[in-house]
Amino acid sequence: MTSLLEAIVAFLKSAGQPTEASTDRDGAFSYKSETHAAGLGIAAGFAATAHGQQQLLSLVYGAAVYGKAQEANGQRRRLWQDIKKEPHYALGGVVTGSVLGVLVGWATPHIPLS
Repeated sequence: MTSLLEAIVAFLKSAGQPTEASTDRDGAFSYKSETHAAGLGIAAGFAATAHGQQQLLSLVYGAAVYGKAQEANGQRRRLWQDIKKEPHYALGGVVTGSVLGVLVGWATPHIPLS
């Protein structure tokens, strides 16, 4: 039986693989495009609901729905391409981030966020 730490390390290693075929595990968050798309979606949803910042949300939505992304170089371009590959993870992340943003706003109504 593996420890919880070993299971977490194995999950993180598989989530960073370049392709789904590169990992033994198949399913949700099994390679980097899925984890990048979900992470950016969560960040965009949270920023939009908790802070009222719509910029990242519009970029993620544009990349996921229309397959368009702002021109970028290097790592930034690869992240937008990950969203284009896995749009459902990005949009699911937006919903998750929005729920988290609403909960944070509800739990901290008198704390200014800016």
